[in-house]
Amino acid sequence: MVVQTKISVLSVSVLVEPIVDWKEKIVLALHGDANGSGGAELEIVEVVGIFLLQFVRPSGTTLSILEKVFPSATDMALRSKYSPKLESFRVSILRATSFGYVEWNRAEGTSDGWWVGGIKLGTA
Repeated sequence: MVVQTKISVLSVSVLVEPIVDWKEKIVLALHGDANGSGGAELEIVEVVGIFLLQFVRPSGTTLSILEKVFPSATDMALRSKYSPKLESFRVSILRATSFGYVEWNRAEGTSDGWWVGGIKLGTA
């Protein structure tokens, strides 16, 4: 398998399942593997999630679902460890603006993992 390295801007579409470990899988994929061998050059990441066809909205609030799918401030701090140049990270769901999105931006003048932003709930 050929692995692309030294990517600074990454825009991808991925299939999404509303499960707890989905966001961990995204974070792990962005830094290459459990050893964190990739992602050091990333500056901007945009992920568009596409729910699987069999997805049925689980019980629970929209916020609780988003917390399972979208990275938290803690996840972003970990991301900073592997991608020190990362400035912007956004995840949204295709054709579901009412569902919401997450957007994180590195706090101005910091490089130690301080991020501002978070989950933005959509409007119905």
